[in-house]
Amino acid sequence: MGATRTAGSWSTKLGATALLLTAAATLGPACGARTGLPIGDRAACTAFNAVADVAPLDVFLMVDSSGSMDFKTAEGISKWSAMRQALGQFLIDPASAGIGAEIAFFPILDPHVPQNCSSDADCGLPGACDIIRACLPTATDLCETDADCAALGQVNDACLTLGRCQNDLGQHCIPAQTPMCGGGLGACLDEGICDNQSSCDLGAYATPVVAVELLPAAAPDILAAMDARDPAGATPTLAALSGAIAAAQARTLALPTHKAIVILATDGLPTTCDPAIKKTDLQSGIPALVDAASAGLSGGVQTFLIGVLSPDEKAAAQSNLDAIAAAGGSKTALVITTSEIVSQKLLEALGNVRHSSEACEYAIPTSGGARPDLARATVRLTPPGGQPTLAQRRDSAVGCDAATGGFYFDRDPSGPIAPARIVLCPATCDLFGDAKDRPIEVLVVCQ
Repeated sequence: MGATRTAGSWSTKLGATALLLTAAATLGPACGARTGLPIGDRAACTAFNAVADVAPLDVFLMVDSSGSMDFKTAEGISKWSAMRQALGQFLIDPASAGIGAEIAFFPILDPHVPQNCSSDADCGLPGACDIIRACLPTATDLCETDADCAALGQVNDACLTLGRCQNDLGQHCIPAQTPMCGGGLGACLDEGICDNQSSCDLGAYATPVVAVELLPAAAPDILAAMDARDPAGATPTLAALSGAIAAAQARTLALPTHKAIVILATDGLPTTCDPAIKKTDLQSGIPALVDAASAGLSGGVQTFLIGVLSPDEKAAAQSNLDAIAAAGGSKTALVITTSEIVSQKLLEALGNVRHSSEACEYAIPTSGGARPDLARATVRLTPPGGQPTLAQRRDSAVGCDAATGGFYFDRDPSGPIAPARIVLCPATCDLFGDAKDRPIEVLVVCQ
């Protein structure tokens, strides 16, 4: 996809499509042919021809600020600092000018609840202290029983509770092996995490820290919000993603001609706020995220995934993050490892998201203040080096043909809310090329 393709390569791709489109034009596609819609009274047909411009883009950034974002990368800075550097450049990039942007973070922490605990009393809620058990002495995997360790191939390990010394919580110990830490450090207390420290309220995550503002004007406020935040807490990804999608959908209802997307930037799999999650298998939290991203896409909001993981984590997490991205309409996740120059790779990933998001969705135009009759409307576009081509109407994204493409409206024209945008199917979008600055025509031809 790009402007460097030759006229010859475009004409090759247009071959099979041209026959179908020529036949469709002969039948009068602008008056309902092949759309499944009734043609209606020809006398009532009002001709229409107007240029449609690319829909304005609004980006909803949901950024992971969990404790693990403090881990160092190969460039010697934390994941959080690398994210801040990349966003700082992306927000002021001339190519980002005019994009609407807002930011929110996860987790949202209750300041009255500690992160670590030895009992439910520390968390202030029954059942809230999740005691940490690991396969020891290897200590690379969490567990519930010795059988979990054996299943992980650590047959000589035992599943034991981890601990901290009472008078110096920075000193770790194993209660079953060392009940007292010695040296005046007191008892070896069970170590756990307060599950109720991280908010699971979708509404809280739908409320941005910095509300939508156009770039580059929004950059100082967004960066100041990042500077004011210290990474801490768990990873309530489901609540965070659902909240961001809800905020983006509210934006499209308020400004229907805008395209709103969610960029979820995270450094790991979900750990809380989903009852299906098992701490011995964090992949158990993926199905709910896939469902959330799919529901968002059905509501007109794409979800893009950017992951920052260790090289060992990437192999296990890539397919899971890909599943969320695919459900959200962005095909695959953009995963970066901490062995790379993370700030540079993050900037490239953000640029890729911007590029793919700005193409192939257009605001439905007006002519003389009137909108086209969508039951009769068709789209004409001209690919680089090609001839003007009519795109075939599809009922929805599901109806897009993998070879011949087409277009559809962001909402069903017969529904309670009128469509506001035209969306090109992937095959047509690829055929059309780098479309950000190339308008399309919307036609109603009365025959």
